[in-house]
Amino acid sequence: MSDNTSTPPSSSITLPSSADSSYWGFKIMVGVSSNDPQGAQLAGLEDGDYLGISEMAGSASFATVNVKLIKGIINVVNKIVDETVDIATDEAAAPIMDAWNESLKALEKGFNKDEINTKVRDGWGQANDGGYAIDEGGVLVCLPQAGGPLYHDDFKLADNASKGRLTKFYPQGKAFFPCNLDGGALYLQASEAGTAHLLAYDSKDAFKDNQGAYNIEAWVMRPSQMPAGMSFEQGLEKILSMPPNSGIANPDPGVS
Repeated sequence: MSDNTSTPPSSSITLPSSADSSYWGFKIMVGVSSNDPQGAQLAGLEDGDYLGISEMAGSASFATVNVKLIKGIINVVNKIVDETVDIATDEAAAPIMDAWNESLKALEKGFNKDEINTKVRDGWGQANDGGYAIDEGGVLVCLPQAGGPLYHDDFKLADNASKGRLTKFYPQGKAFFPCNLDGGALYLQASEAGTAHLLAYDSKDAFKDNQGAYNIEAWVMRPSQMPAGMSFEQGLEKILSMPPNSGIANPDPGVS
């Protein structure tokens, strides 16, 4: 394939339609700004698509001084049609990753690293003491059926989720907290077409005092376009093996 040179990162991108292309697998890089209440937006998801998280890095603080709005960034970096990957080698992907890393640096420069020292959470919602925050911090992935970004105000974790953001600790079907623990979820299937939002978890009006960002490797699988006979597990393995690879260990695929 030759049409994927990858567009520059922005806060919102749109996947190609299945009516116009045969792509069934996408690897997507996301920079989630902790003080952006809309999050990075992935439009063009179709009913039946899977959206998942394979790797996360970074940390953010949820109790500092007010910060100006800093938008997240998102970009498709690889696509698959049939058995062919648009960018088949790490060497070919290197220029795209160089551009991505520069964009990520620009995102992170908007925050004061010295302020990321209070109520610090990683992308999984885990604090420095090893426990998991219940009210704020970490990443929340909202599928189109959520109708937009969800917040602590309307998507609460149970109190005992301090031991891990397992699926049993929050409502199912509209959104998920990426969790690489046994009983956690790393993907969810879209039940309608539309836009997904990947954002930091917080109360709707509490984003202004957040510092920091999360760097995420995400993926989309479109079963309607997959080669005949290919299983979900085989498709996911192929997507996760596509370059570029950030080098962070891939967790287990998780539950839907």
